[in-house]
Amino acid sequence: MRAGPTDGAAAAPLLFALRVAGEQLAAAVRAENEALTALDMTLATGRAEAKIRAVAAFAAAHAATARAGERATGADAADLAGIAADLAGLIERNRELLRRAIRVQARVVEAIAAAALPSAASAGQGLRYGAGGRRSGPAQPVPLAVHRRA
Repeated sequence: MRAGPTDGAAAAPLLFALRVAGEQLAAAVRAENEALTALDMTLATGRAEAKIRAVAAFAAAHAATARAGERATGADAADLAGIAADLAGLIERNRELLRRAIRVQARVVEAIAAAALPSAASAGQGLRYGAGGRRSGPAQPVPLAVHRRA
């Protein structure tokens, strides 16, 4: 936590709570970014849950501060502006990493699907669906005799 004029909850309790919530949110996003950078999706999922809780706490602290009409001034304002700038950078990086993770996961799903349906994928015929949405298997080639008449 940053040192600053609101280091005690007694000085400006709502601004202090907002600052703490902002720092906790930054830590949660930073942790998720580390997991996403390593493409550790299991860890990233757990850290995303912590990030969601931190976002809720930050939103609640922000709303309480706004309802009370508390405004940061001087060093408090500079400190909160620094936290906001840190969050903006972390969140932008988080967005980039999440997009990358989605692309990687899509490739994994495509590879699994191709492996699960090797005959359909290699023949280029794909699956067909009949009545009720049930799979009916790959398309059968048209017999030569019927083909000649057409």
